[in-house]
Amino acid sequence: MNQVAGAIGERIEEREHILDDITAMSARLISDESTKEERITLLADIARLKGRHTELGVEIEDLEHELAMREAEYQEVQARSPYQ
Repeated sequence: MNQVAGAIGERIEEREHILDDITAMSARLISDESTKEERITLLADIARLKGRHTELGVEIEDLEHELAMREAEYQEVQARSPYQ
């Protein structure tokens, strides 16, 4: 359970970093100092990061489901244990 909870935390943290990166890239994108080529690259990078952000959301949902299943199994084993 601890491993799954840790994996959830790691993905949540990665999503937060991605949002920070997207915000920074968006600011550079609208900057008057950005060249056309830089804007094209930034748009591609932002799109890639948005895709990763979505993937992480799906992974988090899957891991949360797995964690709930493991917690239920643990409680079931604990309820049957004679060593309570």
